[in-house]
Amino acid sequence: MSTSELVGILTVFLGGNGIISYLIQYSLSRRDKRQEKDDLVMQTLSLQSYCNLKQEIVALLDKAWAAESERRFLYKMYDNYKAHGWNGDMDAMMRQVDELPYAPPGES
Repeated sequence: MSTSELVGILTVFLGGNGIISYLIQYSLSRRDKRQEKDDLVMQTLSLQSYCNLKQEIVALLDKAWAAESERRFLYKMYDNYKAHGWNGDMDAMMRQVDELPYAPPGES
């Protein structure tokens, strides 16, 4: 085998590996960027879920009573919040809602 043939084979081999290496690196880079976006979406969703749930709880606590339908809706939000593994001060706040009367003061 001549030197030129060896150089040609090495060039093809190394060039091919360079292309494969580039394609792998490009694919991994795109995957990392998608993962970063997915993480950001989950963080945003977590924050929005927390804010909505807290807003609903505070509104009921300020009102000082909670109808059955309001509690069902609140527990659907809470169960969804917990299903995603998100934690916070919601357990204590939900207990406060549970202690509220089901009707406004003076009504039965």
